[in-house]
Amino acid sequence: MVDLHTPPLRERREDIDYLTDYLLEKITDRLHIPLVAISNEARQLLREYDFPGNVRELENILERAINIINENTDTIQPEHLSLLGFNTAPSANSVNHNLMSSLPMTLEESVSLAEKNAILEALKHSGGNRKKAAQLLNIHRSLLYKKLRKHNIG
Repeated sequence: MVDLHTPPLRERREDIDYLTDYLLEKITDRLHIPLVAISNEARQLLREYDFPGNVRELENILERAINIINENTDTIQPEHLSLLGFNTAPSANSVNHNLMSSLPMTLEESVSLAEKNAILEALKHSGGNRKKAAQLLNIHRSLLYKKLRKHNIG
């Protein structure tokens, strides 16, 4: 039996930039969306964060940030991380900190936001053609119209 010790991410800060780039590519590929960039300021926040989790936590942070960025931007900014309750201030109990518990959105709100983003992305890819957008989303056009009204999308 071989024991491998992998130090926590907070002890490998030099890996955060590399992992961030890799994970952004992985997430956007999985979501079938254009690659999202990250600003230097947001990148610095990640480098300063005392990760209580590990790489999986970094991936979750990035995926949630991608889901809340404005459809008019393709870059994660520091405010996208702060909307998640992301705090880089050191604390005595940061090891026990659970990022999900500080997330200001309920599951229903998160699902609704993801649904809205998917609709906006489909409309963007279809050039505003709602029939094509519904096809991209694999839903009936009447359901798309219902969801457009639900999310106040013109």
